[in-house]
Amino acid sequence: RQTTVRTVHRCSVLEAAGGLEVVMEGNGFLMHMCRILVGTLLEVGCGVRSAEHVESILASGDRQLAGPTMSAYGLCLEHVEHAQEWSAELSEAIQVSGPVHESGPVM
Repeated sequence: RQTTVRTVHRCSVLEAAGGLEVVMEGNGFLMHMCRILVGTLLEVGCGVRSAEHVESILASGDRQLAGPTMSAYGLCLEHVEHAQEWSAELSEAIQVSGPVHESGPVM
């Protein structure tokens, strides 16, 4: 059985037209992982939970402690890199297109 451990190297939350844009970079993503992380970060931003709580959620590995699974609406895979290991320099060199949808539901 393969491991379910994944590393998120970078997670940026940016203001975008009509809402927010979350960009994640990692060595792999599990099913619904990005959507769950965004739901948890949204709760932090809305004051439902503290930023410090996120670290304990991740350390516990308990899905039930995390925020809601956000809708897949607007979810977009921008780039896959197999030839190189992740580095800050590689990350900066990759161009992403920005928001795919200019408007739509947040949840």
